Amino acid sequence: MNTDGQEWFTRAKLGMFYHCGLYTLLGGNENAVRSTMSKAEYRKLTDSFTLEHFNADAWVDCALSMGADYVMPTSRHAEGFCLWDSKLTDYTSLNSPCKRDIIAELSEACARKNVRFCLYFNFETWMNEGDDIWNTRGLSYAEYMTGQLTELLTNYGPVGVVWFDHGHPELTPEVMVGIVNHIKRLQPDCLVNNRSIDRKSSVKYGYDYVSAERVIPVRHSDNHDIAIEVCDSMGVKSWGYHKEEAFWSVGELARRVSRCAANGYVYLLNVEPTPDGTIHEACVERARLLGDWVRQNRQELNADRSSFQPVDPNLENEPTIGVATVAGTKLHLHLHEWPVADEVLVRADGQPTAATLSGALGTELSVAADKRGLLVRGLPPGPPSGTSPWMLTVECATSPTLRAEATAGRTYTPAPGEPIFLSPRDAQLDGPPDLGGISQHLNFFPDGSVSVGLLHKAGETLTWRATVAEDAEYDVFGSFGTSPDQAAGEFVLSSGSSTLTGGTWPTAGYASPVSKRLGRLRLAAGENRIVFKVTRANFSDVYGLSLARV
Repeated sequence: MNTDGQEWFTRAKLGMFYHCGLYTLLGGNENAVRSTMSKAEYRKLTDSFTLEHFNADAWVDCALSMGADYVMPTSRHAEGFCLWDSKLTDYTSLNSPCKRDIIAELSEACARKNVRFCLYFNFETWMNEGDDIWNTRGLSYAEYMTGQLTELLTNYGPVGVVWFDHGHPELTPEVMVGIVNHIKRLQPDCLVNNRSIDRKSSVKYGYDYVSAERVIPVRHSDNHDIAIEVCDSMGVKSWGYHKEEAFWSVGELARRVSRCAANGYVYLLNVEPTPDGTIHEACVERARLLGDWVRQNRQELNADRSSFQPVDPNLENEPTIGVATVAGTKLHLHLHEWPVADEVLVRADGQPTAATLSGALGTELSVAADKRGLLVRGLPPGPPSGTSPWMLTVECATSPTLRAEATAGRTYTPAPGEPIFLSPRDAQLDGPPDLGGISQHLNFFPDGSVSVGLLHKAGETLTWRATVAEDAEYDVFGSFGTSPDQAAGEFVLSSGSSTLTGGTWPTAGYASPVSKRLGRLRLAAGENRIVFKVTRANFSDVYGLSLARV
């Protein structure tokens, strides 16, 4: 990352994303709506773009209510329609009934309210048919893009980030190096992300950080210090305004903020401006309520990332019920779920001195070190008021350390004849690293289910360990959730004693798993390494494997 004056990004916890363009008028997914009409028909939407109630101060106030450290409007999306006074294209908000420079007004509002101003910039120009201003001037595509970035970086004050998205065949990695160098000459402290890389090329254009989309990725240990931003949307179906949108709950959004804090990630959360220029009221309300939770727990969110995890010691398999951050001798446990009894365990070594539960005045807790780790007792039967996560702080005389068994992974030890469920939570994720050192990730769904997704490369593996008393055969059932682009995935499952192969099957989407029998696998007496290897990607989200003894 560019470190010259960019410490703000390493300290940032939250940003607000705004997706607004011609697609807003159609009320559907911003990319899908392009398939509903021709380019000529789509261009006519410019004549209806008014944004009559747009108020830049209201947009920035929404971000401030959420506790955002920066804002990120889309200056132009894949359609090529620009929200600023570009002199290189006809397709701008100034050449529509709106007749306003949206980017200028937002930049000025951010300056007034002391919020970091950043810009999304998409490299596609879908509406163009060769008769635009830049075409008639004889500019190449790279010159057009460079010219537009020059406008944005010389006319709208300091820009914290240029957030690249998509790409173009003419924008080779070598050309991208020149574009990024140009950005740095105009604004040396401006960051760029990684989302326009040609993944097959060895040439990297000098991005400052990695942007993951709608996922909270698993870091590879050898790239643990790369800066990662998770972009997400309050809307389930879209980034731009959607007439039939469903929205994530405030509790689920808070849990995502918590997971990002525990990993040291920045969370960039999108809201949906409506066709009249106001932000969808459901987004405004969620931003305010999420901000209340963020302000209440700012100390815990601002603490350092950690690998500590609270578990419920009174449930079989001691499932993880949250994440943690650490500040010196204080261990902040973010409880995403409430334990079934009055105890929480964290597999750590230390000398605990006190435990406190935020929002539960008068509750007396005890904490002690035992052979399993640090055990907190005396929790109330139900959580404090308000949304989860709930914060439980354990103070120690010295900084706590992670126990070896917390990082070694779980070994399943079923009783004779007992079935085995191989959970995504317990899988060791491995394989060719993705850009920025992120590969597979865990999806956490509101109903409590968990999946491993983003299996986009052949050779990626999920590995579990299971110890059984005797040689035996097991019927294997897999639970997969499959989107259309995951429908051709293939895998090999092996135990060291036998192997089976198979592929994906259609479901209603990656969030809608369906279970099917995969085949039969033999486990040998003793410890077995059960390896699920993707041989053809993209692969379905894996919700787990069930082994039933024959």
